[in-house]
Amino acid sequence: MKRIVLTAVNSRYVHTNPAVRLLRAMAPSHTVVVEGTMQDPPLRLVRAILSNHPDAVGFSGYIWNRQRMLELAGVLRQLQPDLILFLGGPEFSYEGEDFLAAHPEIDFIIPGEGELVYRGWLDHWEQTGNPLGAPGTLCRGTPFHHGPVIDLQELPFAYAEELSALTHRPVYYETSRGCPGRCAFCLSGQRQTVRFMPLPKVRQELEALFAAGVSQIKLVDRTFNCHPDRAAAILDMALELDARYHRCGATNLHMEVRGDLLSEAFLSRLEKAPPGLFQLEIGVQSTYPPTRAAIHRQDDLSRLASNVRRIRAMRNTHLHLDLIAGLPYEDMASFERSFNEILSYGPHVLQLGFLKLLKGSELALRAQELGMICCDFPPYEVVSTPWMSFEELAFLKDVEAVLEWTYNAQAACHTLAAATDALGQGAFALFCRVARAFRSLGLMDRPLSLENRYEGLYRALSAMPELQAIPLEGLLRHDWICHGKPNRYPHCLRPTPSPEAHAVMERSMAVGGLLAPLAGLSGAHRARLYHVENYDPPIVLQGRPAHQVLYRYADEDRGPERCQYQVLA
Repeated sequence: MKRIVLTAVNSRYVHTNPAVRLLRAMAPSHTVVVEGTMQDPPLRLVRAILSNHPDAVGFSGYIWNRQRMLELAGVLRQLQPDLILFLGGPEFSYEGEDFLAAHPEIDFIIPGEGELVYRGWLDHWEQTGNPLGAPGTLCRGTPFHHGPVIDLQELPFAYAEELSALTHRPVYYETSRGCPGRCAFCLSGQRQTVRFMPLPKVRQELEALFAAGVSQIKLVDRTFNCHPDRAAAILDMALELDARYHRCGATNLHMEVRGDLLSEAFLSRLEKAPPGLFQLEIGVQSTYPPTRAAIHRQDDLSRLASNVRRIRAMRNTHLHLDLIAGLPYEDMASFERSFNEILSYGPHVLQLGFLKLLKGSELALRAQELGMICCDFPPYEVVSTPWMSFEELAFLKDVEAVLEWTYNAQAACHTLAAATDALGQGAFALFCRVARAFRSLGLMDRPLSLENRYEGLYRALSAMPELQAIPLEGLLRHDWICHGKPNRYPHCLRPTPSPEAHAVMERSMAVGGLLAPLAGLSGAHRARLYHVENYDPPIVLQGRPAHQVLYRYADEDRGPERCQYQVLA
């Protein structure tokens, strides 16, 4: 019996690769999975692969691990020349004869969906004794083509054999394949068809994941809500399973949705969800009409914005909105408008990405015509366009870093909002000025502790004349208390309470709290409340003194609220 090792190299240890698991489930008696990370030494992975004594080794390839896959294949070919080596996954699905000619160590590729092709290849090998030439595989001398697709009713459950090992881990899961859209930078909508897994099968598999206690079910459906009634039915399943297994939002369901297509039924399910159960990612990408037309985006932005603001007001669902730099026709001025408009919708995270010309995508095929230059190595990122220079795109990398460290990390919400209002030029202008300051201070291109980020932000903002009228130090200290540890301040924010106040705090921490609202709270919560109460000027959250809001949220064990502040002079 042939023995196949399927190899996955993930970006992080906690990640799981569903592709190799699905192939293993198609032929479990033949297949072993070896999974590692990009941080693992390559020879450690080679040793793990060879310890299983394989007849063939397959690799699951993506833009982040392409080079590692080829390195492993090269070592394996030298150590065991008779091994059959093959590739699959989106990174290799659109390459053919030229790729195989450049990489003689690779025997063949499985393009597109691989479940049926993999099973058929094994049957072909065992019946004919020839591992090459099986239907659906791409070998030397054969034209490029996509293989057959599987009926999702027949798709095996990728995690059936290892549920007990998935507690507190995220998993990737799909309830559909394909996309009704045709975004020019994406591969998912090329056939413009969507196939759905039957709802009873979805229900059974979601229950297994909830029962296992996974931390996140990240749906890889490209547009989860393209069938609104079906999407609402799956939300009902999640709500019921969350209650049945007493998860209280500890298992998170992450969905990529189209924001303007969110139905009233979908939104009503979100409203009654416990905090943490649902997380939405919405790809806006740009608000500039010529750019949106060039990439075939047809969302109704006004309805999208209305839905996002409604969800944000629910305070129970985490929202990611996506913005892409380097798209056709988008210059810095239009990008600034896109940035500010998308941020005004109020997402918890604004995910700033950079255009990648994926092999097989429309933009990759039109790159020369459009005058777009990208790296010829993964992840094929655009480095220059007729509308954005290399220097401008490189600078946006600095803006992205500051955005991640501050807004997306929920590390300086009150300070950023006050500074944006005081500056009066929009959020993008503020992030640009902070990014330039961080660069001049030598804080870019190296890891920074949370304290160093606050120190840098304080130095950057305090140097802006327009911000002299706001209580910058107090706002930053409040943000630090919400995000960090009150007993370890950045040097620039260290408070100096009176000895009497400090003595009261010490006794409160020691005896469990002198004030009734402090009873039963953790030391960290009491420390936060103490420092909030000693601000000058006082800060109001949601129209109430900050310490009262913090008491309420601490009692509910939800942590301090970080939105809607007002500074009282």
